[in-house]
Order: sequence, then C-alpha cells, then structure tokens
Amino acid sequence: MASLAPRRIQHVCAAAPIAATGFPVDADTYQRFESAWPEAGWIFGFVSPDLSADKLRTLAGLSASTLSKPVWDQYLANWTAASFVEALEGLATPTTFILGERDPIATREHLAETMAALSSTDTVIVVNG
Repeated sequence: MASLAPRRIQHVCAAAPIAATGFPVDADTYQRFESAWPEAGWIFGFVSPDLSADKLRTLAGLSASTLSKPVWDQYLANWTAASFVEALEGLATPTTFILGERDPIATREHLAETMAALSSTDTVIVVNG
C-alpha cells in the first residue's frame, strides 16, 4: 500500500511478514500446504510451536470457516511467489518489522532483500515469539 500511495502512508508496521520476494518452496512442500485446507492446524503448529492443541484446533477452525479453498490457494500462491521488491526500492516510508525470536519463517535473513530495498527500517524482536 505504501508503494501505491506513499504520501498517504506515514508508517508501515509489518508483523511476521513474508518478504517482498516471497517464500519459495519446493513442489512437494507447496502441495502439502495446498492440501492442508481446511485442516491447517499443523501449519500453525509449525510457525508457533508453543500453541496448545486446543489453540491449534481453534485457529484451524477459524481458518476453515473464514477462508474458501480458492482464497486459500490464492493466498498460498501470493505467499510463495510474491515479487514486488522493485516497487519498494527507494520508498521513504518508515517501516518497522516485528519478528518473533523463534519464528522459523519471518527472519532477518529471509527479509534482507526487502529491508535493503527500503530507505528507512527498524526491527523489533519479540522475545519468546
């Protein structure tokens, strides 16, 4: 949004973001994620290993009740194949990245190219997150 209306956005806060270059996965992993809907509890367990079984069931239920299969598929395609880093280059909007200390996906390394494209960034690490 900031790249589309840079004068209207004063600050961006990205919590556990996926890089502007996406999160590429191999074909087998893509298939596993694609076929997870509507039972996506294991995905939430992967990215948040401290969640209780009840919380995982609740999140999977909410996901299944609020997302249709076509929306799930489009989200996965966007998540794995995003490519808009060029649109961010030179963007002056201050951007804060909030990363979980133990998040296996949204890491500084994963976000390095995205952060490098932006002219003003800072990072907040959530301890035990």
